[in-house]
Amino acid sequence: MKTAGAWIQPSWQSRVRFFAPTHGSPRLVRSHLPTRRSAPRALSSAGAIGIAQFEIGTADDHGVDPFDPYRAIPGAASLLASYVAAYRAAYANPYAIALAAYNAGPGAVAYYRGVPPYPETREYIELIYERWARIAGYERRGADFVAQR
Repeated sequence: MKTAGAWIQPSWQSRVRFFAPTHGSPRLVRSHLPTRRSAPRALSSAGAIGIAQFEIGTADDHGVDPFDPYRAIPGAASLLASYVAAYRAAYANPYAIALAAYNAGPGAVAYYRGVPPYPETREYIELIYERWARIAGYERRGADFVAQR
């Protein structure tokens, strides 16, 4: 399935639709997932693995098999939601801070008291926000199309 210019396997889309509402924003979770067909086997230069780009230690801490998209997607949704909830009272934009924590780690967020100055983390947040806006736009246009029928 093509969504916001990104290929996401339909069965993974169903996992996002099922788990994201209980753990946060489905659009945020969908925006976070890699857009390559090889995503379940993805390996970043920083060592993050799988469709949800978990570090091994983080995956172990949350009981997630990072190579299994059917476990990694709900794990990512849960982790992102826990970060949003943790930062909601302390920051005006808990979503950006949650994404920073997911990318750079909550320790870096605590140390810098917000988004760390790492270019990779800032670019990651910008990318996710761009995807998130495109997904929302596509969904609005789809709803408008259905309403016009």
